[in-house]
Amino acid sequence: MTEAQRLQAAGMLGDEVVTGEAVALDLPAAGFLSRILGAIIDYAIFALAMLAVLSLIKPEKLTEPQYQALTVLVVALFSWLLPTFTTALTRGATLGKLATGTRLVRFDGGAVNFRQCLTRATVGLFEIWLTLGVVALLSAMISRRGQRLGDMAAGTYAVRWPKRRSWELDLQLPPQLATWAQTAQVRPMPSGLLLNIKDYLANLELLTAEAADGQGRILAAATESYVSPPPPWGTPAPDFLAAALIKVHEVEFSRRSRQYAQQQRAIAGANRLPYAVAERQQ
Repeated sequence: MTEAQRLQAAGMLGDEVVTGEAVALDLPAAGFLSRILGAIIDYAIFALAMLAVLSLIKPEKLTEPQYQALTVLVVALFSWLLPTFTTALTRGATLGKLATGTRLVRFDGGAVNFRQCLTRATVGLFEIWLTLGVVALLSAMISRRGQRLGDMAAGTYAVRWPKRRSWELDLQLPPQLATWAQTAQVRPMPSGLLLNIKDYLANLELLTAEAADGQGRILAAATESYVSPPPPWGTPAPDFLAAALIKVHEVEFSRRSRQYAQQQRAIAGANRLPYAVAERQQ
């Protein structure tokens, strides 16, 4: 079994994050208190809004069936539909999660979709509204990633969501890898591996020499599976990882530039007048 295969079997090539202490995690799960506080903020807003709307309903002006139907509609709107749409439209960054610096993501670290948000809200009718959050609290306390039942059913969980600037690095291509970088090809890497590399390079000066060497070797072995040809023999792991990260950014920038150019050509073609019309205007 190769080193890459051993890392794959150990879960080191997927979407997990290696902390500065070289501890392998999934995308960094949010703390228990921040998850609870974020949920309290969100559902308190929904509950207050629901009570405010219900207080505007005048039973004396409606028949009993009309009053019951309207009440059910308002309750469904604020306890089921509104949580679904707010989570989906904000891509997991609701007001409560923004306030606590967290975000709801899929197991692979991607943005949640509408189906997952609907599943969470549907299960939430029982575990949050009907039990006043007791079931959700117990589930979050005992699950590995602090998930409530709705998260387990939807395949989601809450993660710490740092400010974008905290992941930005000022990297330069190591001179000894300039020739290699001209011909190197990089395949798309898992988001977790990219976060591993960024976190490692950002905190390299804070690590002991032993930890930096050990963690660098692990990440370099994982990265080699996505790079061809491999770097020259004896290349330090930090230099190789920095060069690989720069190549990934270059490939992504080139891809997006091509997409933008194609879009601009399509827009220009759509706005171009037919030849005969242009002749008559002249």
